[in-house]
Amino acid sequence: MNLPPLERWQRLDALLAEALDRPPDERTAFLRARCGGDRALYAEVVALLDAAAAAEDTLGESATHYAAPLLPGLRNALAAAEAAGDLAPGAALGPYRISGVLGRGGMGTVYRAERADGTFDKTVALKVVRRGLDTDDVLARFRRERQVLASLDHPGIARLLDGGATEDGRPYLVMEYVEGEPVTAYADRTRLGVEARLALFAQTGEAVQHAHRRLVVHRDLKPSNVLAAENDRGEPRVKLLDFGIAKLLDPETDGDGLQTQTGLRLLTPAYAAPEQRRGEPVTTATDVYALGVLLFELLTGDRAERDRLAPPSERVTDAAAEAHGTTADRLRRRLRGDLDLIALKALRDDPDRRYPSVEAFLDDVRRHRRGLPVQARPESVAYRARSFVRRHRVGVAAAAAFVALLVGALVAVSLQQRATARERDRAARELAQKQEVVVLLTELLGEADPMLAQGDTLNVYEVLGRAEERLGDASGYAPDVRAHLLHALGHVYLNMAEHDRAGHLLAEAFELRQARYPDSLHADVVSTLELRGRLARDRGEPDRAVALHREAVALRRRLHAEADPALAQALNDLAISQHKQGDLGAADAHFREAIAAYRAGPGTADARLAETLGSLAVLVFESDDLDEAEALLRESIDLLRTLRGDRHPHLASSLNSLGSVLQYGGRLAEAEPLFAEALAINRGAYGKDHPSVSLVLNNLATLYDEWDQHAVADSLYRRVIRADSLRLGPLHPNVAITVHNYGLMLHEVEAYEAAAGRLASAHAAALETLGAEHIYTLIFASSLGLSLADAGRAREAERLLRPAMDRLSAELGAGHWRVAVARRNLGAALAAQGRYDEAGGHLRFSVEVLTASRGADAEATQDAQARLDAVSEALRRTAGGA
Repeated sequence: MNLPPLERWQRLDALLAEALDRPPDERTAFLRARCGGDRALYAEVVALLDAAAAAEDTLGESATHYAAPLLPGLRNALAAAEAAGDLAPGAALGPYRISGVLGRGGMGTVYRAERADGTFDKTVALKVVRRGLDTDDVLARFRRERQVLASLDHPGIARLLDGGATEDGRPYLVMEYVEGEPVTAYADRTRLGVEARLALFAQTGEAVQHAHRRLVVHRDLKPSNVLAAENDRGEPRVKLLDFGIAKLLDPETDGDGLQTQTGLRLLTPAYAAPEQRRGEPVTTATDVYALGVLLFELLTGDRAERDRLAPPSERVTDAAAEAHGTTADRLRRRLRGDLDLIALKALRDDPDRRYPSVEAFLDDVRRHRRGLPVQARPESVAYRARSFVRRHRVGVAAAAAFVALLVGALVAVSLQQRATARERDRAARELAQKQEVVVLLTELLGEADPMLAQGDTLNVYEVLGRAEERLGDASGYAPDVRAHLLHALGHVYLNMAEHDRAGHLLAEAFELRQARYPDSLHADVVSTLELRGRLARDRGEPDRAVALHREAVALRRRLHAEADPALAQALNDLAISQHKQGDLGAADAHFREAIAAYRAGPGTADARLAETLGSLAVLVFESDDLDEAEALLRESIDLLRTLRGDRHPHLASSLNSLGSVLQYGGRLAEAEPLFAEALAINRGAYGKDHPSVSLVLNNLATLYDEWDQHAVADSLYRRVIRADSLRLGPLHPNVAITVHNYGLMLHEVEAYEAAAGRLASAHAAALETLGAEHIYTLIFASSLGLSLADAGRAREAERLLRPAMDRLSAELGAGHWRVAVARRNLGAALAAQGRYDEAGGHLRFSVEVLTASRGADAEATQDAQARLDAVSEALRRTAGGA
């Protein structure tokens, strides 16, 4: 039958839609009946069905778009037609001016545009219905998209800004313009590991969950609709785009009662749920399925195949592992287990067997990340035991320390049994049980021998996982044994910076031990209390940490002699937390008391003494005594190399601190190899994203900044901010310090507004977590004030700088170099307001103090001198004019 081309394509489109509505095994008979003797028509529809199964086209592609790659003549015609309908750059559409085409979908064209009437100057994305689709149904659908977008207000969803209609009556939407790339491409390009990918996936799920709470299903979730980029703080963030085929679940809000027409099947087959492809009602379970496909692709670099679905761990390739920054074997081990089961549950064909909501899906992902049992599998004793230990990259030393601690604890418990007849029987039974555990752990420790691991430290965690499985349910042990197990595991998780998991385990251990010793006057209670103090400090909660460590020191004083190493260690922990809190005088006193206790003890060759020497050195360094700081650190390093070898993380800490001292003293070439050695040790012990690694990278960034290698420093700062924000949270003091340093670099290259943005972020975080009186908060306020002054916001800068300068002077003394820097910054703010006499006084004081403490060639000294010279010249001009 020779139909005109347009009618033939309309018939093709209708046949394709009807065929897609039928089960695959019924389509052949249906098409033979409907096509009759038109074999060419039959062959073309079959080809379209094949193409539809693997289609990846954008939103709303109809049969003609599916056919375009197969039929060259039609493809050219479509391209010409679409191009002919484009709005030219410079064209006005309402108050907007078109600057280019961003993309085309099934419903319309998306343009880049700017507001032309001066209301705001941001770039926007402007979507216009395509000519030929401006039927009543499509226009109704487009109006509904505007309604849907307007109902959503979430930082992870592109916002609707405006709307209108073209001169010929086609509606358009104006949306937030989102810069970024598909989340899968971003993750691969930046070589994100599994944890970072799960964090991005969680952001995506939270945005979808927000839409579901407003009765909106997206229905076309795929990587091209989830864009990822770094925000102004260097943190990776996602934006969810294109609710163009979203369907409001509440029929009363679906204004014109529009139903999806079979001829306009708006989905992307590779990400569409089975019920969606069958044309059945769409629910939130549809988005759960699409999120499952997205998670599968993020983890494996490949799409889930519906016909032969395999767990993610079985789909790992060398290319995918390279994109994760690891090896294929390691990635398979990381995915095997929970993540396999989570993905497969989300991808079940039956919607009722998937997660009941996106919230439940995300909860399982969070539980996995925290090391808790997930809901995607039935609970069992073995599984719950395995959940205690997650597969993370740490050294053999961590596993050996864990086993040694546990074995020692079990032996200690056995010695505490009372000797009555009945108690002896019970003790014998418990001791036999404990001895079995000791034998088991001794065997497993043998399996963890580095000679067997062959450099693959992940094997250690396989051994620990098998140990947990074979130990069984810890509730079967006596409370003392259970408390020791929880304490030991919590200690390992604390060293791994898995703070949530450590907190859960240590809280339960402390509760059990306090029940056993209600007055808390026992070494076991105090040791768990000390770990909880460390946890609070590492979480960025110095006030809580100080309170816990004060309690621990008080108990240690009652339990031990003045020269006991356990008391010295407790004093060291208290001093570190007081340093973090900003109580420098108390911290100094407690550090020195701890050192005296160590030196008065059995001998000075104690690795804990070396750690305390290093901690005191950091405090002394911040007080500007470089000579004492260097001497303390070199003694610390010599002790640690002798007692713990060349690969211990405590050695890395002292090397890193010595590098900072030398850098501050202008000995940059000497500092660099110390940072490099510290970085290698920490990466070997903890992996690439641990906060201890970030600490060294931050110092390296400041070093490269001083060498004017700003591109390298910029990359390092962003990397640290991204890693620590994901691991510790964006408000953690460690993150604030790096953001502050990054802001200082931006100010140095005269990007004043960008610098002010970063420094304001650091200051706000310090205010929230450390308080207004903390020395870090005051330093950040001083730095922010200078950037505000140089950015033309001098009055705002002055209001911030005066109280910061006064508080720093009260804390550090009027002659401290940090006070001199704050006065330099205040002088800059006053000079910018033309108050030259007042500015000159602050700047002269700053130059004198900085020259004496930092030297005439120091960057801060030279900057203060240049500002003083400018003020002096301005005063001369003023006097001459008068």
